[in-house]
Amino acid sequence: MSNTGRVLSAFKQESGNILTLVAVSMGVLGGFIGLALDAGNAIVQQRAAQTAADAAALGGVREADWAVNDGTTITKAAQTASANNGFKDGSNGVTVTVNNGPASGPHAANANYVEVIVQKSVPTTFMALLNQKSITIKARAVAGPGANAGCVYTLGTTGNGIDNTGTSAINLTHCTIYDDSADSTKGITSSGGGSITATSINVVGGYSGGGSFTPTPTTGVMPVGDPLAYLPAPTVPATCGAAQSFQSGSNSLSPGCYSGLSLSSSAALSLSPGVYVVNGNFSITGSASMSGSGITFYVTGTTKLAGSGTLNISAPTSGTYNGIIYFQSRTDSNSASFTGGSGSTVGGIFYAPAAEFDYSGGTGQNVSADFVVKYLKVSGNGGFSDYNKLNGESPLQSISIVE
Repeated sequence: MSNTGRVLSAFKQESGNILTLVAVSMGVLGGFIGLALDAGNAIVQQRAAQTAADAAALGGVREADWAVNDGTTITKAAQTASANNGFKDGSNGVTVTVNNGPASGPHAANANYVEVIVQKSVPTTFMALLNQKSITIKARAVAGPGANAGCVYTLGTTGNGIDNTGTSAINLTHCTIYDDSADSTKGITSSGGGSITATSINVVGGYSGGGSFTPTPTTGVMPVGDPLAYLPAPTVPATCGAAQSFQSGSNSLSPGCYSGLSLSSSAALSLSPGVYVVNGNFSITGSASMSGSGITFYVTGTTKLAGSGTLNISAPTSGTYNGIIYFQSRTDSNSASFTGGSGSTVGGIFYAPAAEFDYSGGTGQNVSADFVVKYLKVSGNGGFSDYNKLNGESPLQSISIVE
């Protein structure tokens, strides 16, 4: 064979080897690309599952804290939240496990916390060629009480969100104030020697006045929504009972719907626990007194609680209206007022999201109250403290992802 033939033969052999190496390399490269694609898809699914687990844990703990519930209700709420984020229990290889309290971790067996574990079998494409037909992803979240519970929310976006006059001391040492007013100077005002103390004070606009603020308000924050917007309003029957009016003596009343409720002169009224629907006006004048625990008033008319008598009333600490002592119709923009006499003890949340609420405190009162109102006007010299400290399961207790 000539030299030329030998060269051509060697070239052909070498070309064949190169093509073989290229083919093998392409196969290996394709395998790596396939593995990367399957792994990348699993990572995307894992992140989505974590989002679903977080949402589910928050949804479950809301039910645990805020509603009449059992384990079934909590599980349903959590699994619904997970499904809304693309991971439905029992569908497409998804399992959503809900534990109240958590099965493990620092909050194990604590019913104030809800643990959610989201698992999904994710089919593979290229790894299936290696007999790895699926990858199981898993995400876990635990939600429970957070550190920045709010106890005063004023939802009005203009004018005085909170106006503290007189010498009233607002002492909210366990919680935060949220004020949606965008007014540059009157979002929060405190004058006449009054003081406002909270864990933090947040206002969309600004603040002013000669009173003291502890800490200094944080201005320019984003507005917040109604934290009780989820709460169903009590049903007002087509026909309510007659208006109840008491002028003297000792009296009692049971939960129900009444076309009005008034106390005057020296009347004393004892209330049984439950929801009182006042489909009309609600008033207390003179030296009339009222007592009862586990009480919620739902009012559709004008509220004026201006008597000098003793009010010893408190909200329920469980059930749908846990923590709610006063609920004004969301469509009612008429201002409501509260003045309690010396010796009064009041505990609960006053909820009037469409209205101004005027609170006048006096000496000798023990008022632990949270407010979700459009505007809050505080006067007198009594002030109030936060209700959260009395009810750790209050619906205004903040919740967050803790694990």
